[in-house]
Amino acid sequence: MTSNRTAPEHPGGSVAGIGDFSLLVGAIAPPGTAAHQAWMASGAVGASPAALLALARSHGVVVQMARALVGGAFSDLREAFRKPARDRVLGALGQTAELSRVAGQFAGAGIPLIALKGPGLAQDIFGDPTARDPGDLDLLIRFEDLPAADRLLTGIGYGRDPGWSAALSDRDPNRMYGRVFNIGHLDYHHPTRGIVVEVHWRWFHVEEIVPFDGSLIWEGLRHVRIGSVAVPVLSPAVQLLYLSFHAAKHECERLKWLNDLSWLLMRLDDAVVGEAAAHARRLGILNLFLAPLLCAVELGATRLPPSLAALTDRQPVRRFAAHCRDRLVRSDPSAQAGLGQKYRRWRLYWRLASHLDRPRRLRLAARLIRVFLAALMRLCRIAE
Repeated sequence: MTSNRTAPEHPGGSVAGIGDFSLLVGAIAPPGTAAHQAWMASGAVGASPAALLALARSHGVVVQMARALVGGAFSDLREAFRKPARDRVLGALGQTAELSRVAGQFAGAGIPLIALKGPGLAQDIFGDPTARDPGDLDLLIRFEDLPAADRLLTGIGYGRDPGWSAALSDRDPNRMYGRVFNIGHLDYHHPTRGIVVEVHWRWFHVEEIVPFDGSLIWEGLRHVRIGSVAVPVLSPAVQLLYLSFHAAKHECERLKWLNDLSWLLMRLDDAVVGEAAAHARRLGILNLFLAPLLCAVELGATRLPPSLAALTDRQPVRRFAAHCRDRLVRSDPSAQAGLGQKYRRWRLYWRLASHLDRPRRLRLAARLIRVFLAALMRLCRIAE
């Protein structure tokens, strides 16, 4: 799976003048890439420790930035990142232990699962489960295993959203399917460990945008060692496809996701990358797969195989990549909440759908109308 690619040429001026953001990109980029070489040559001259730390926090790369500061003349920056990075590493260690415990419980109960992102991805890409800032534990299961997974998680101390208790205890599988399936995932919170487990049964809950192909997911699984447990993870090609689309569906607003892609791309053979592109083409999301990769390339953090680079010359890919770059550089990922966040999410869904065929856009429009009418009816009932 190892690639012998040379470092990419830096796209002159693509991140020039951004200051701390440019330094952040280069510091955490794979060694040998143009962005990383520029970071090493800069010596982080003029960097503001407080500003760089705030930026790293908002983009979820505090641990990776702290690792980049080991050695060299970065004493002021190292001191600023020391405690935040230590806290996140401790959190990642707790998550790693919990993933090992939960995966062992699932294996013992005969419930297949796949670890998405989290310690499993960090171990797979970086060789260290604490190398990424911790978030939620994302687990993918088969939908028919949801009741059993729910019983297991609640049995080992996790609490679920009370609003879904009735749906998950419904004896009619069709009713449960109708109530829960369109959500895409359920959250489980551990009251003492402070860990959230997201249980998914497909990779994007709006199936009008990307159809879920279970055979693609469950075939060719690999395992990474987390503690004493071998945790299943996605095959290399499907992992690249999943991570790229995950970044696209969030408009690449966090550098953490693009950095995962950069490190993964530098490790994969060109044939594996081509296989991921073939899957994306078959699912009808090739533009959405390519745009985050192009965004990472234009930041100087990786390169694409020539066969794939030629596909990025298409105008829709470049237009969406430019939009992602603008979101990445100028937005605060935590700024929106509530109704504003929901509005922006559905606006994004429509933007993603502009890259799809006409029938799928029509199905998404129908879904948007149904969601709007359901919200309107709830407001009417509240007003009464």
